[in-house]
Order: sequence, then C-alpha cells, then structure tokens
Amino acid sequence: MMLNNGLKIYASDVILAAQRLAHIKSDNAFPYQDCVTYLNDAWQDIYGRLENIDPGFFSKVVRVTRDLTKLPSDLRNVVCVFTAPQLAGTNRHALRSSGTGDMAAPGTYHISGNELYVPDARNRTTWLEYVPNCPYIFYTLYNRNPIVKDETRPVYKTAYGVYTLTCFSGDIAVEFSADDVREQLLHSTKIILRHNSGNAHFDRDITQLVKCYEDSAEEGTWQLCYISCDWPYIFITLVNELSNEYRCFFLNASGEHTDYRPFAYNGRPGMLEYVETGWNDNNGLGVTVLDHSTNSYFQLGWTPDTLISYPAPEVSRLLIAKLAARFAALNESELTSTQMELAAATYSFEAYADKNKAGAKRIENVNPATIADFL
Repeated sequence: MMLNNGLKIYASDVILAAQRLAHIKSDNAFPYQDCVTYLNDAWQDIYGRLENIDPGFFSKVVRVTRDLTKLPSDLRNVVCVFTAPQLAGTNRHALRSSGTGDMAAPGTYHISGNELYVPDARNRTTWLEYVPNCPYIFYTLYNRNPIVKDETRPVYKTAYGVYTLTCFSGDIAVEFSADDVREQLLHSTKIILRHNSGNAHFDRDITQLVKCYEDSAEEGTWQLCYISCDWPYIFITLVNELSNEYRCFFLNASGEHTDYRPFAYNGRPGMLEYVETGWNDNNGLGVTVLDHSTNSYFQLGWTPDTLISYPAPEVSRLLIAKLAARFAALNESELTSTQMELAAATYSFEAYADKNKAGAKRIENVNPATIADFL
C-alpha cells in the first residue's frame, strides 16, 4: 500500500517475504528469537546507513526549556542545537559546540554525559534536533498460521509485583473466582492496583489507562471484558457495546499502551478477545485469544506485529533481501537467486540514497523500543 511516496508493511510480511525468497518452505523453520534478532540486525544496518546519508531522515525536535537539562532517553545522535521563536516560519540560528573553556559563551551548547548545557536557553527559545535510537521491531508468532485450541475458560491473574489488581462495579469488588467474571467486568467503574502493604497512599488508580478510548452516544461505550496481570504487563480487552468491536492491548509498568492486532496485516482489525495471557521472550508465545469472527480459539505470540513505514520501496526491498540472505546462509543453501536479489536490492537502495536525501519517513512502532525496556 503506497502512502505519500512511501509504504507501510508489517514485520510479519518482511519475515514471510524473506523466507519465500530464501526458499524456506516452513514459516517456523527458525526460532522466534532468532528471527527477531536477524530482522532487527538487518533493519539497524539500513537505519544507520540512512542516518549517515541525512540525519533528517529520522530526526526529532524537542524544546529545551532550561540551561541544564537531561538528554532524551532515546537519543542516538545529536544533529544540532538551535534557537528560533518557533519551528515553522522563522529562521533558525544554529549553536556551536563549546569546549571546556567557553561553556558559558552565548551561541554555544555543551554535552557532558547525558546532560545538555545551553546558556541561551535562559532567554531565547531553544530547540534540540536529534536522531532517536533505532526502534526495535517485533512480529506476532503464528499470526499467519495460528494454533487452534479447544474452548478455554478465561484465566485471570491479579498479582502484579507489590500490587494486587482490584476492579470495582460500583462499590463492590469484582470476584475473579466467580462464574460471571466477564459480566462483572463489563460493569466495572474503577480499576485499582492495591499495594500489598495495605497503605492506601501507595495504591494506583489505573482506570483511565485501562478505559483509554473515548465514549460517546453515537460511537458507543467501551466496556472492560478481560483484564489480567503478568508483571510487568497488564493485558486488557475492551468491547464496544454498540458495534461489538473488540480491542486488545497491554500496558507496561510505566503505563505505556501497546495495541495487539496480530491479524492487522490482512487489512482487518480483527475481533479478538484475550482469554489467557502471559509473556515469554524465549519462544514468543504467551496468549490465547477468542476470535469472535470465527468463534475459534487460537494460541499466538504475545508481542504485536510492528508496522514499519519505509521511506521508499527500495528500502523495504533491501531489508527483505538482507534477511533472506541470512536465512539462506543459516539453512546452508547459498542460493544464487538470493545473492542476485541482494546485489540488485543494494544497488537500487544506493541509487535511491544518492538522489533523494529528503524523502524518508520514520518507522511507526506499536510498542516501546525493546522487550528489555518493558522489563
């Protein structure tokens, strides 16, 4: 699908295309962890190449409001520090990097460790342009060939580190051991993480994080129908009372939201409801879902399928070719066709890079940077 001179494709599409190019007949010929590693190795090579061509391909701009401030946690490389009344429609005055002897001089900035010192930030509007770390890419295991399971009763886990998940329907706590848990959750009004010490001061109200979609009389109300904990994640499913649309997502310990749409590659949002949830970095498995469109139960990977926005088709072609060459080598089948495609894709990418230094777009990642960051 072409979008604004670029294209968007899911990580599972890349894996599948690379395996087909390498003549790998089984979709699960290699371990999940290896596939994720190889995919990210290939993407980071391309990301670094594009960054070297023009940092503006992936750069972000943030406001610097104090003379001494911490650098963004996702910073990979500083492009420039500049002053300007606003980002658009005004000239930018680039500041120079100072040495230890002129750190206080106007028109300078200094970076030491993870701190940025800009004297001009006291009285001038200052901005930092930087290249963020390469976003980590995931795909959902078995989303192309899901494992069918027998009908399964929902499993709820309430232990969450030093907290216990407690949902309230009015003033009454939801009884997770009851037979009508789902019905109780549909009428829940408050979701609390209660601190195990009993000190209410440490309790966390996560109602707004869980019920994060806007309700309206026209579009319907989003109701909670599943919630379960597996530290550091909370897995959630909401259902719309009018459209019967289901939305699955999970929260990490920082409250960051990650949508779970394993079948989005086919252009449909899916009608999935979590039934049993957990995470496993080793094999990628972890969740069982009920697909309401087919009334089937599937076992799938717990990680989302990353949507990647490429700057141009030449970039996606190279990513697939590099990954295919890796798969072919691991399969001990150095295919001429794979090597020819890698050479052709590399030539095409370099030609694109030489003539177009302003056409790239950022990767769109549906989850935080790395699994390690979640932990």
